[in-house]
Amino acid sequence: MNKQTTVRAVARKTGHTYFEVQTILEAIIAVWSDELASSGQIAMQDFLTIKVTKIKTHQRGKLRNHTPDTRIAKTAYRVDARLSQNLKNRLRNSKGV
Repeated sequence: MNKQTTVRAVARKTGHTYFEVQTILEAIIAVWSDELASSGQIAMQDFLTIKVTKIKTHQRGKLRNHTPDTRIAKTAYRVDARLSQNLKNRLRNSKGV
């Protein structure tokens, strides 16, 4: 399910217009993005928890004025998503899985 199909489904389910739902969804995405970018986490009860963690890695570099053994600090990110117990139970009981 992508953004467009999500907006359509929510609009049908709630009776709100496509534009209203799209505006709200974009605002939610912006708020969540800001929270994750500032090392926060998103926790939706009975659904899911998302957390982004910075990971420092090192690589050997070929930069000017550096030897091949010079270590260059590089930042990577790890995304942890944990399903709620309620969602896990729904997935287990789903006929399609």
